[in-house]
Amino acid sequence: MKSCPFEENREFLVMYHDGVMPEELCESYSEHLLTCKPCMQALLDLRNDLFSMENARFVAVPGELGALAEEDAAGKMASARKAVFRFIRGVLHLVENPPESGAFTLQVVPEFLGRRVGGVYQREAQDFLLSLLQEEEHRFGIVIQGLAGRSFTLVRDGRVIEGHTPVQEDHLVLGDLGCGDYELHVDDEVIILFRVDQEEVDGSEAGF
Repeated sequence: MKSCPFEENREFLVMYHDGVMPEELCESYSEHLLTCKPCMQALLDLRNDLFSMENARFVAVPGELGALAEEDAAGKMASARKAVFRFIRGVLHLVENPPESGAFTLQVVPEFLGRRVGGVYQREAQDFLLSLLQEEEHRFGIVIQGLAGRSFTLVRDGRVIEGHTPVQEDHLVLGDLGCGDYELHVDDEVIILFRVDQEEVDGSEAGF
């Protein structure tokens, strides 16, 4: 069995994460991440360890990795328009909800998974259920159900902000999220795309 050329030297991981790896080596390591799950998992683990630190950086997703995920996803996902959410006066509203990409629905409930909420935006994709919850002003959280035993990565603006391989619980809760373009990857497949904007204007869109 061919061994990983980077396995014995974790310095490569830190250099890549901190953006100080020489350009030629960085390109080689990015290509390596596409085919080496242990190294990608180690990178995600490092990212998760640093996530709670004040000065933690986000990890750039190699461009080839994003392209591969898009190719493997269903054709309609690659070309589908994204659902768009917008913060209006600090409150999350759904302003674009294209049905061809899988529409979100608003569930008006007082409580969700033990949290007091005014409502939850939900969307099903394959065997998974994504829920967006209003948190503090201009912040939101997401809950993904049906992930037990699967690998999961959340990407915002082309950078990994959360990753688990595999997910231990049936549902995963991520909070304190802000504006940006989001991609949800499950088992290396792009499952859901959406965007969250901020615009401090009056609006009549339905929201919480």
